[in-house]
Amino acid sequence: MNRRGIVTSAALVAGGASILAWIGLYNYPVFHVATELVGIAICASVFSIGWNARHITNQDHFAIMASGFLGCAILEFLHMLAHGHFPAVFFANPNATVHFLLAARTIIAVAFLHALYVRERKIQVDQEVVL
Repeated sequence: MNRRGIVTSAALVAGGASILAWIGLYNYPVFHVATELVGIAICASVFSIGWNARHITNQDHFAIMASGFLGCAILEFLHMLAHGHFPAVFFANPNATVHFLLAARTIIAVAFLHALYVRERKIQVDQEVVL
């Protein structure tokens, strides 16, 4: 990447962070939804890259990590819906919000540990079993 591309990317990131900070000061629910959507997009991107990289590398821990990030993206979406800013959702309460968030973090932790176990033991895992 050339210098101009780096400067442009840095300017876009700084501008986006400034806008999110400004929104956070004046309307926290919109800020929370925006940051949750960014987190969901990142998890979905990691899933997409990891799931498609398993054919290139022939290593099963990429598929395991990708599946963990897919589960995290789904649970973070449910966390966002259960937060109470969406009154049409029947399971919107503080307990469900915390449980979805903790479940998403637990899935990521278990996926990391399981991928490390598979990598260290050189175990072959069937990709259909992973999902």
